[in-house]
Amino acid sequence: MYVNNTKPYHIQKAASLSGEITICHRVTILHRLGMIDKPYGQRIAEGLDIRGLLPNHDVVEVGGGLGELAQSFIPYVRERHDISYTFLDYCPALLRAQVKANSGASAIRGDAQRLSDFVGNTDFVIANEMIGDLMTVDGIETAAKETLMGRLFRWMGRQPTAMTEYVAQAKDKYGLSGDVINLGAIWFIEQMRPVLRQGAFISENDCDCYGVEREASRISLPGHDEYSIKFPHLIKVAESLGFKVEFGNLADFAGIPEMYHIEQDDYNQLRQKMNPGLLAEAIKEKMVPEDIFSLDFDTRICYDLDLAELLMGSRVRRKVSDLREEAKQVGYLVLRV
Repeated sequence: MYVNNTKPYHIQKAASLSGEITICHRVTILHRLGMIDKPYGQRIAEGLDIRGLLPNHDVVEVGGGLGELAQSFIPYVRERHDISYTFLDYCPALLRAQVKANSGASAIRGDAQRLSDFVGNTDFVIANEMIGDLMTVDGIETAAKETLMGRLFRWMGRQPTAMTEYVAQAKDKYGLSGDVINLGAIWFIEQMRPVLRQGAFISENDCDCYGVEREASRISLPGHDEYSIKFPHLIKVAESLGFKVEFGNLADFAGIPEMYHIEQDDYNQLRQKMNPGLLAEAIKEKMVPEDIFSLDFDTRICYDLDLAELLMGSRVRRKVSDLREEAKQVGYLVLRV
Protein backbone atom coordinates (compact mmCIF):
# COMPACT_ATOMS: atom_id res chain seq x y z
CA MET A 1 0.00 0.00 0.00
CA TYR A 2 1.35 3.41 -1.03
CA VAL A 3 0.25 6.60 0.75
CA ASN A 4 0.78 9.83 -1.22
CA ASN A 5 1.32 12.70 1.22
CA THR A 6 2.38 16.08 -0.21
CA LYS A 7 2.27 17.97 3.08
CA PRO A 8 6.08 18.08 3.61
CA TYR A 9 6.57 19.42 0.08
CA HIS A 10 3.95 22.12 0.48
CA ILE A 11 5.30 23.22 3.83
CA GLN A 12 8.91 23.49 2.66
CA LYS A 13 9.21 23.84 -1.11
CA ALA A 14 6.00 24.98 -2.79
CA ALA A 15 6.53 28.75 -2.58
CA SER A 16 6.81 29.30 -6.35
CA LEU A 17 4.48 26.49 -7.54
CA SER A 18 7.09 25.87 -10.24
CA GLY A 19 5.73 23.47 -12.85
CA GLU A 20 2.13 23.50 -11.54
CA ILE A 21 0.04 25.24 -14.19
CA THR A 22 -3.66 25.30 -13.35
CA ILE A 23 -6.56 26.37 -15.52
CA CYS A 24 -6.94 29.25 -13.06
CA HIS A 25 -3.40 30.46 -13.74
CA ARG A 26 -3.74 30.19 -17.52
CA VAL A 27 -7.01 32.11 -17.59
CA THR A 28 -5.52 34.74 -15.26
CA ILE A 29 -2.61 35.37 -17.63
CA LEU A 30 -4.84 35.36 -20.71
CA HIS A 31 -7.03 37.98 -19.07
CA ARG A 32 -4.01 40.15 -18.22
CA LEU A 33 -3.01 40.00 -21.89
CA GLY A 34 -6.49 41.03 -23.00
CA MET A 35 -7.10 37.69 -24.72
CA ILE A 36 -10.02 36.64 -22.49
CA ASP A 37 -12.75 39.02 -21.35
CA LYS A 38 -13.29 37.75 -17.80
CA PRO A 39 -10.77 36.65 -15.16
CA TYR A 40 -11.04 33.22 -13.60
CA GLY A 41 -12.37 34.15 -10.16
CA GLN A 42 -15.17 36.21 -11.69
CA ARG A 43 -16.15 33.23 -13.81
CA ILE A 44 -16.43 31.05 -10.69
CA ALA A 45 -18.39 33.76 -8.85
CA GLU A 46 -20.82 34.16 -11.77
CA GLY A 47 -21.35 30.40 -11.88
CA LEU A 48 -22.26 30.41 -8.19
CA ASP A 49 -24.43 33.52 -8.60
CA ILE A 50 -26.49 31.84 -11.33
CA ARG A 51 -27.08 28.95 -8.92
CA GLY A 52 -28.10 31.24 -6.05
CA LEU A 53 -25.01 30.24 -4.07
CA LEU A 54 -23.03 33.47 -3.87
CA PRO A 55 -21.62 33.73 -0.32
CA ASN A 56 -23.37 36.21 1.96
CA HIS A 57 -20.82 36.80 4.72
CA ASP A 58 -17.61 34.78 4.77
CA VAL A 59 -15.50 32.58 2.50
CA VAL A 60 -12.60 30.23 3.19
CA GLU A 61 -10.38 29.29 0.26
CA VAL A 62 -8.24 26.22 0.86
CA GLY A 63 -4.96 25.89 -1.02
CA GLY A 64 -5.33 29.21 -2.84
CA GLY A 65 -2.05 29.04 -4.75
CA LEU A 66 -0.85 32.57 -5.54
CA GLY A 67 -4.24 34.10 -4.72
CA GLU A 68 -5.27 34.52 -8.36
CA LEU A 69 -8.83 33.20 -8.06
CA ALA A 70 -9.61 35.54 -5.16
CA GLN A 71 -8.35 38.62 -7.01
CA SER A 72 -11.48 38.75 -9.14
CA PHE A 73 -13.81 36.59 -7.01
CA ILE A 74 -13.72 39.00 -4.05
CA PRO A 75 -14.59 42.19 -6.00
CA TYR A 76 -17.49 40.46 -7.78
CA VAL A 77 -19.01 39.23 -4.53
CA ARG A 78 -18.36 42.46 -2.62
CA GLU A 79 -20.42 44.40 -5.15
CA ARG A 80 -23.34 42.36 -3.80
CA HIS A 81 -22.42 41.30 -0.25
CA ASP A 82 -20.02 42.47 2.46
CA ILE A 83 -17.89 39.35 2.80
CA SER A 84 -14.73 38.43 4.64
CA TYR A 85 -12.19 36.20 2.86
CA THR A 86 -9.76 33.82 4.55
CA PHE A 87 -7.01 31.66 3.03
CA LEU A 88 -6.09 28.33 4.62
CA ASP A 89 -2.85 26.71 3.47
CA TYR A 90 0.05 24.53 4.63
CA CYS A 91 2.69 26.79 3.11
CA PRO A 92 3.68 30.04 4.89
CA ALA A 93 5.20 31.52 1.71
CA LEU A 94 2.02 30.87 -0.29
CA LEU A 95 -0.12 32.35 2.47
CA ARG A 96 1.97 35.52 2.30
CA ALA A 97 1.55 35.63 -1.48
CA GLN A 98 -2.20 35.12 -1.21
CA VAL A 99 -2.68 37.92 1.30
CA LYS A 100 -0.33 40.24 -0.62
CA ALA A 101 -2.42 39.72 -3.77
CA ASN A 102 -5.71 40.31 -1.92
CA SER A 103 -5.72 43.29 0.41
CA GLY A 104 -7.93 42.76 3.44
CA ALA A 105 -7.91 38.97 3.26
CA SER A 106 -6.74 36.99 6.27
CA ALA A 107 -4.66 33.82 6.50
CA ILE A 108 -4.68 30.65 8.58
CA ARG A 109 -1.93 28.06 8.42
CA GLY A 110 -3.69 24.74 8.58
CA ASP A 111 -4.71 21.42 7.04
CA ALA A 112 -7.81 20.99 4.87
CA GLN A 113 -8.06 17.39 6.05
CA ARG A 114 -8.70 18.78 9.56
CA LEU A 115 -10.65 21.84 8.42
CA SER A 116 -12.96 22.06 11.42
CA ASP A 117 -9.94 22.33 13.75
CA PHE A 118 -8.99 25.63 12.10
CA VAL A 119 -12.24 27.13 10.81
CA GLY A 120 -15.50 27.88 12.61
CA ASN A 121 -18.85 28.26 10.90
CA THR A 122 -18.50 29.80 7.44
CA ASP A 123 -20.80 30.43 4.51
CA PHE A 124 -18.67 28.97 1.78
CA VAL A 125 -15.51 26.97 1.10
CA ILE A 126 -13.53 27.04 -2.16
CA ALA A 127 -11.01 24.33 -3.06
CA ASN A 128 -9.93 25.06 -6.61
CA GLU A 129 -7.66 22.54 -8.36
CA MET A 130 -6.06 21.45 -5.08
CA ILE A 131 -7.65 18.32 -3.58
CA GLY A 132 -5.34 16.13 -5.67
CA ASP A 133 -2.64 17.30 -3.24
CA LEU A 134 -4.48 15.72 -0.31
CA MET A 135 -3.69 12.21 0.90
CA THR A 136 -4.41 9.38 -1.52
CA VAL A 137 -3.99 5.68 -0.71
CA ASP A 138 -2.95 3.47 -3.61
CA GLY A 139 -2.94 -0.32 -3.59
CA ILE A 140 -6.15 -1.01 -1.70
CA GLU A 141 -6.17 -4.72 -2.54
CA THR A 142 -3.12 -5.05 -0.34
CA ALA A 143 -4.83 -2.90 2.28
CA ALA A 144 -7.85 -5.22 2.22
CA LYS A 145 -5.62 -8.20 2.95
CA GLU A 146 -4.01 -6.27 5.78
CA THR A 147 -7.45 -5.51 7.17
CA LEU A 148 -8.30 -9.22 7.25
CA MET A 149 -5.00 -9.83 8.95
CA GLY A 150 -5.91 -7.01 11.32
CA ARG A 151 -8.85 -9.07 12.62
CA LEU A 152 -6.44 -11.82 13.54
CA PHE A 153 -4.09 -9.25 15.12
CA ARG A 154 -6.93 -7.93 17.28
CA TRP A 155 -7.81 -11.49 18.34
CA MET A 156 -4.16 -11.85 19.33
CA GLY A 157 -4.19 -8.52 21.17
CA ARG A 158 -2.28 -6.59 18.48
CA GLN A 159 -3.40 -3.68 16.26
CA PRO A 160 -3.19 -3.25 12.44
CA THR A 161 -1.85 -0.04 10.91
CA ALA A 162 -3.99 3.07 11.38
CA MET A 163 -4.01 3.82 7.63
CA THR A 164 -5.38 0.38 6.84
CA GLU A 165 -8.19 1.00 9.30
CA TYR A 166 -8.92 4.47 7.88
CA VAL A 167 -9.26 3.04 4.38
CA ALA A 168 -11.45 0.17 5.53
CA GLN A 169 -13.71 2.53 7.47
CA ALA A 170 -14.16 4.86 4.48
CA LYS A 171 -14.92 2.01 2.08
CA ASP A 172 -17.40 0.38 4.44
CA LYS A 173 -19.10 3.63 5.47
CA TYR A 174 -19.67 4.98 1.95
CA GLY A 175 -19.76 1.81 -0.15
CA LEU A 176 -16.58 2.62 -2.09
CA SER A 177 -14.61 0.19 -4.23
CA GLY A 178 -11.40 0.23 -6.21
CA ASP A 179 -7.66 0.06 -5.71
CA VAL A 180 -7.14 3.80 -5.12
CA ILE A 181 -8.97 5.95 -2.57
CA ASN A 182 -8.65 9.76 -2.35
CA LEU A 183 -8.78 9.53 1.43
CA GLY A 184 -7.73 13.13 2.15
CA ALA A 185 -10.44 14.49 -0.15
CA ILE A 186 -12.99 12.32 1.69
CA TRP A 187 -11.81 13.65 5.04
CA PHE A 188 -12.00 17.21 3.65
CA ILE A 189 -15.65 16.78 2.67
CA GLU A 190 -16.42 15.22 6.04
CA GLN A 191 -14.74 18.16 7.77
CA MET A 192 -16.81 20.68 5.82
CA ARG A 193 -20.16 19.31 6.93
CA PRO A 194 -20.19 20.75 10.49
CA VAL A 195 -18.88 24.20 9.51
CA LEU A 196 -20.72 25.10 6.27
CA ARG A 197 -23.78 27.33 6.24
CA GLN A 198 -24.28 27.57 2.46
CA GLY A 199 -22.02 25.33 0.41
CA ALA A 200 -18.74 24.74 -1.37
CA PHE A 201 -17.04 24.72 -4.77
CA ILE A 202 -14.42 22.01 -5.42
CA SER A 203 -12.48 21.30 -8.62
CA GLU A 204 -9.66 18.97 -9.64
CA ASN A 205 -8.43 16.64 -12.40
CA ASP A 206 -11.13 14.04 -13.07
CA CYS A 207 -9.90 10.47 -13.63
CA ASP A 208 -13.13 9.64 -15.52
CA CYS A 209 -13.10 12.78 -17.69
CA TYR A 210 -13.21 10.90 -21.01
CA GLY A 211 -16.36 8.99 -20.09
CA VAL A 212 -14.45 5.79 -19.30
CA GLU A 213 -14.45 4.65 -15.70
CA ARG A 214 -10.90 4.53 -14.38
CA GLU A 215 -8.96 4.43 -11.14
CA ALA A 216 -7.56 7.68 -9.78
CA SER A 217 -4.00 7.95 -11.10
CA ARG A 218 -0.71 9.47 -10.05
CA ILE A 219 0.35 12.77 -11.66
CA SER A 220 4.08 13.51 -11.46
CA LEU A 221 5.01 17.14 -10.80
CA PRO A 222 8.29 18.84 -9.83
CA GLY A 223 9.16 17.79 -6.28
CA HIS A 224 5.99 15.80 -5.58
CA ASP A 225 3.15 13.70 -6.98
CA GLU A 226 -0.57 14.40 -6.99
CA TYR A 227 -3.52 12.16 -7.83
CA SER A 228 -6.51 12.66 -10.07
CA ILE A 229 -9.88 12.42 -8.33
CA LYS A 230 -12.49 9.70 -8.45
CA PHE A 231 -15.50 12.03 -8.33
CA PRO A 232 -18.17 9.27 -8.01
CA HIS A 233 -16.56 8.43 -4.65
CA LEU A 234 -16.77 12.05 -3.48
CA ILE A 235 -20.37 12.30 -4.66
CA LYS A 236 -21.28 9.23 -2.57
CA VAL A 237 -19.57 10.75 0.45
CA ALA A 238 -21.19 14.17 0.04
CA GLU A 239 -24.68 12.75 -0.48
CA SER A 240 -24.27 10.44 2.50
CA LEU A 241 -23.48 13.52 4.60
CA GLY A 242 -26.65 15.27 3.44
CA PHE A 243 -25.20 17.63 0.82
CA LYS A 244 -27.06 18.35 -2.39
CA VAL A 245 -24.48 17.75 -5.12
CA GLU A 246 -23.93 19.12 -8.62
CA PHE A 247 -21.17 17.59 -10.75
CA GLY A 248 -19.77 18.57 -14.13
CA ASN A 249 -16.67 19.79 -15.93
CA LEU A 250 -14.89 23.08 -15.28
CA ALA A 251 -15.03 24.21 -18.91
CA ASP A 252 -18.82 24.38 -18.78
CA PHE A 253 -19.09 25.79 -15.25
CA ALA A 254 -16.63 28.64 -15.85
CA GLY A 255 -17.35 29.18 -19.55
CA ILE A 256 -13.72 28.53 -20.54
CA PRO A 257 -13.24 29.51 -24.20
CA GLU A 258 -10.97 27.94 -26.79
CA MET A 259 -7.52 29.48 -26.55
CA TYR A 260 -4.19 28.43 -27.95
CA HIS A 261 -0.55 28.74 -26.96
CA ILE A 262 2.42 29.52 -29.19
CA GLU A 263 4.54 27.10 -31.18
CA GLN A 264 8.14 26.35 -30.27
CA ASP A 265 9.73 28.20 -33.21
CA ASP A 266 7.78 31.35 -32.38
CA TYR A 267 8.62 30.92 -28.72
CA ASN A 268 12.35 30.78 -29.44
CA GLN A 269 12.16 33.91 -31.64
CA LEU A 270 10.23 35.84 -29.00
CA ARG A 271 12.63 34.76 -26.29
CA GLN A 272 15.46 36.55 -28.13
CA LYS A 273 13.57 39.86 -27.82
CA MET A 274 13.00 39.56 -24.09
CA ASN A 275 13.80 42.41 -21.74
CA PRO A 276 16.15 40.84 -19.12
CA GLY A 277 15.12 43.34 -16.43
CA LEU A 278 11.43 42.52 -16.83
CA LEU A 279 12.18 38.81 -16.74
CA ALA A 280 14.16 39.22 -13.51
CA GLU A 281 11.23 41.10 -11.99
CA ALA A 282 8.82 38.39 -13.12
CA ILE A 283 10.96 35.71 -11.48
CA LYS A 284 11.16 37.78 -8.30
CA GLU A 285 7.37 38.14 -8.22
CA LYS A 286 6.90 34.39 -8.86
CA MET A 287 5.20 34.94 -12.23
CA VAL A 288 7.61 32.41 -13.74
CA PRO A 289 10.05 29.98 -12.07
CA GLU A 290 13.76 30.71 -11.82
CA ASP A 291 14.57 27.62 -13.89
CA ILE A 292 12.17 28.55 -16.71
CA PHE A 293 14.70 27.98 -19.52
CA SER A 294 15.99 24.68 -18.17
CA LEU A 295 12.50 23.13 -18.21
CA ASP A 296 11.58 20.80 -21.05
CA PHE A 297 9.45 22.41 -23.74
CA ASP A 298 6.24 20.60 -22.81
CA THR A 299 6.45 22.10 -19.33
CA ARG A 300 7.79 25.47 -20.44
CA ILE A 301 5.02 25.96 -23.00
CA CYS A 302 2.65 26.44 -20.08
CA TYR A 303 4.49 29.64 -19.23
CA ASP A 304 4.48 31.12 -22.74
CA LEU A 305 1.69 33.55 -22.03
CA ASP A 306 3.43 34.78 -18.90
CA LEU A 307 6.54 35.41 -20.98
CA ALA A 308 4.61 37.04 -23.82
CA GLU A 309 3.53 39.67 -21.33
CA LEU A 310 7.21 40.63 -21.05
CA LEU A 311 7.97 40.68 -24.76
CA MET A 312 7.34 44.29 -25.74
CA GLY A 313 3.94 44.00 -27.37
CA SER A 314 4.40 40.60 -28.98
CA ARG A 315 1.07 38.82 -29.38
CA VAL A 316 1.66 35.49 -31.11
CA ARG A 317 -1.02 32.85 -30.82
CA ARG A 318 -0.67 29.54 -32.62
CA LYS A 319 -2.45 26.30 -31.89
CA VAL A 320 -0.61 24.01 -29.48
CA SER A 321 -3.26 23.01 -26.96
CA ASP A 322 -6.90 23.92 -26.52
CA LEU A 323 -7.53 25.50 -23.11
CA ARG A 324 -11.21 24.60 -23.16
CA GLU A 325 -10.43 20.96 -23.90
CA GLU A 326 -8.00 20.89 -20.97
CA ALA A 327 -10.64 22.43 -18.69
CA LYS A 328 -13.03 19.63 -19.66
CA GLN A 329 -10.60 17.25 -17.96
CA VAL A 330 -11.15 19.05 -14.65
CA GLY A 331 -14.26 18.05 -12.72
CA TYR A 332 -16.15 20.23 -10.25
CA LEU A 333 -18.55 19.69 -7.40
CA VAL A 334 -20.95 22.30 -6.08
CA LEU A 335 -22.17 21.29 -2.62
CA ARG A 336 -25.29 22.78 -1.04
CA VAL A 337 -26.12 22.45 2.63
